[in-house]
Amino acid sequence: AAVREAIAEVCGAECGIKWVNDLVYGTRKLCGILTEMSVEAESGSVQNVVMGVGINVNQTATDFSDEIRDAAISLFQITGRTIDRVRLCAAILAKLDAMQRDFPANPARYLAAYRAHNAALGHRVCVRGRQGTAIGIGDDFSLIVRYEDGTRESVFGADVSIEGFYGT
Repeated sequence: AAVREAIAEVCGAECGIKWVNDLVYGTRKLCGILTEMSVEAESGSVQNVVMGVGINVNQTATDFSDEIRDAAISLFQITGRTIDRVRLCAAILAKLDAMQRDFPANPARYLAAYRAHNAALGHRVCVRGRQGTAIGIGDDFSLIVRYEDGTRESVFGADVSIEGFYGT
């Protein structure tokens, strides 16, 4: 949510969140985010979080290989202008810093933004080989899926593919 907000602020590009950590423009991938967390065994408290953010910033269509050209998009392609990477990075760091300070006391703000901009909702999804529909985001940021047999599941960490996204 913080990276999406920074992109909107600096670039004017309104992108969606593909559960769990990708940002998309339409059905094309704009950004991927990977995180790793260390937890202290005795207390269960978070020791650190390492985050990698990869954003397609100033690429043109020809900069992408044939295999991903239809699945990926850049901020340049969206806006038609060269994006100042330093300004964008500074905005992302400022948003993440604010979120780190604010989140423990005010998670509802970020949950509301995550829900409001979630691109998966209403789409057909595949989770661990099971077909269903993404119907909501839980209070714990899980993806709520209703499967074809009518059962529901809150998905926390599975690989989720969304029909029609990234050229599928």
